[in-house]
Amino acid sequence: FLSSTCPHCHKIDAFFRELELKTPWINVQRFIINEDKQALTRFNDLLIQHKMSDFAVPSVFFCNSRWVGFESAETTGKELLKALTYCKQQIEKEGTLSNTAVT
Repeated sequence: FLSSTCPHCHKIDAFFRELELKTPWINVQRFIINEDKQALTRFNDLLIQHKMSDFAVPSVFFCNSRWVGFESAETTGKELLKALTYCKQQIEKEGTLSNTAVT
């Protein structure tokens, strides 16, 4: 979930665009909450599911978790890719994602 006016959102969008080219199993859906009311509604619904109420962006939801913010590909991006890879491996290994893996 992004905002078109957020500089960190532009950074994470560029990071994911590059990552999608290199990592075919990653499928990113982008929602611009300040331009699309349905995106904002969807964001709100996910926040409620996660028992959260802040609308901080960028927000990335995957594997029953939420990641907020982005600094650079070398810092935040590296950690995001590590978490995405771990999630993928756990699902492939176990056939599902356990609550322990989410934590």
